[in-house]
Amino acid sequence: MLKIPEECVTEEELPYLLTKRLTDVYSSSPSLNRYFTSVEIMDFREENATITYHLQFGVPSEDDSFMKYMMSEELVLGILLQDFHDQNLSGCETLGLDPEALQ
Repeated sequence: MLKIPEECVTEEELPYLLTKRLTDVYSSSPSLNRYFTSVEIMDFREENATITYHLQFGVPSEDDSFMKYMMSEELVLGILLQDFHDQNLSGCETLGLDPEALQ
């Protein structure tokens, strides 16, 4: 779930811009690009400024160590946070720089 700052909620294209951003991040990630398949918006609520995304990865079956280390929530989230930080954007485009914004 991504918490959107209230001043950014009114931007109509924001959910779709973020979907594209997520797709670009995981499609270009050296660690995850070969496993990433899609991202879709599951829920968008303007009243509490949240977007819930579903990320789809195709992973080797029955490989517990792969899931534990390569597909950990910490790694997947860390890749997104690193990209947001590396881009050094301002305004509403900085979504994700605050770790509290991502849950």
